[in-house]
Amino acid sequence: MFVFATLIAVSVPAIILGKAMVGSPVILALLMVFALPERAKILAMARQTLATNTAKLIYVTAVIWLVGLTITSDLTKSLQTEFRTLLFIAGTTVIWAALSVRRAAIDIFMKALMASVIILGTISVISLTSPYELIIYIRGYEKSGLHSIILLKAAASSSALLIPVLIWIGARFRGVWTVFAAVAIAELAAIIFLTNSRSALAGVLASVMVVGMAIISSQRKANVRLMWILAMLGCLVVTIIWLFVTRSWTVTATDNSVWWLPVWLIDAARQGIWAYAWNASEEWRWFGVGINVVDSLPGAAEHNALTNTANIPLHPHNWMVEIIVETGVVGFIAMITTIGHRFLSFLRRYVRHKEPALLTLMAVWAAYWGSGLFNFSYWSAWWQVSFLLLTAVCLAGRENLAPKDQ
Repeated sequence: MFVFATLIAVSVPAIILGKAMVGSPVILALLMVFALPERAKILAMARQTLATNTAKLIYVTAVIWLVGLTITSDLTKSLQTEFRTLLFIAGTTVIWAALSVRRAAIDIFMKALMASVIILGTISVISLTSPYELIIYIRGYEKSGLHSIILLKAAASSSALLIPVLIWIGARFRGVWTVFAAVAIAELAAIIFLTNSRSALAGVLASVMVVGMAIISSQRKANVRLMWILAMLGCLVVTIIWLFVTRSWTVTATDNSVWWLPVWLIDAARQGIWAYAWNASEEWRWFGVGINVVDSLPGAAEHNALTNTANIPLHPHNWMVEIIVETGVVGFIAMITTIGHRFLSFLRRYVRHKEPALLTLMAVWAAYWGSGLFNFSYWSAWWQVSFLLLTAVCLAGRENLAPKDQ
């Protein structure tokens, strides 16, 4: 079980080594499940979970999304993308079941995750702060002209997901592990700021807001509630001031009057992409243009002189825009209903039981959906797997599980 837990632990931080490295350990871990003595119990738990009401909401959403496939510009690509997403959900459900059956594996996972973050984080920080960009040579890009700041953009977003988990680990083990957690978190924070990843920062801010909301909802002490309200407002104000101070130059460099929001808050390129995707898909508003083909909309590849980018460079850099455009308003409502149903159940259970694992889980969800408003395509395989894996680990790490809560 040590190898299984370690493979799961290294998968998310392995984004530092490349996107393909996220999935490889997960595939090996899944294959190992079939060699475990408890495999029958594990698979039975997974099957039971995949028949719950939440799972049924996911299936209904997937069926609604199929409507858009009747007009998609690339049927094979759309089908593969939807099937792959469902496969990821099924696979991480099996991993959750394995970790739930072998409870000792959770501790192994946590310690292995801490070690891998510190090791890979150190390599990343050295690459970003010194002339010796180690990551370029490790990933084989020494002749490509790319720099570490570009190669580690994805790692910055993953950092926003990992920070809540590392806080959970430090609080769980205490002692020297708290020090290790502080070092690891400092490295991940450095990656976020050194790559200038505003999307990752948005994920961290979303985590703080959701954690604060959950604690306020579960606390009866007025002073604790007031402290968290002030902390949330403080983080929001500091973030807005930082964005204005560091990006106010964009107001003079861009025609700010053209855009809905100040360009120092949301850059012109993203606003331009969102507006074009929304307007170009007007004809297919109810059920969308088909999964993962937003970049095939008419005129998507044409140059936008206002933003100096393509109208849609591969994807809209916003999961809400992407889902609305590709699956329509109906598909988006189905997805939001599923997410909201699951999140509210986490919140209710946290208010009742105050389990750190549930608080961590909600923070991970907030970081994922928050940063996803500004970064990668929702359909990015490594991004989905990272989110689903950490969700599985947090759920498996809950204490005193009643059968109905599994």
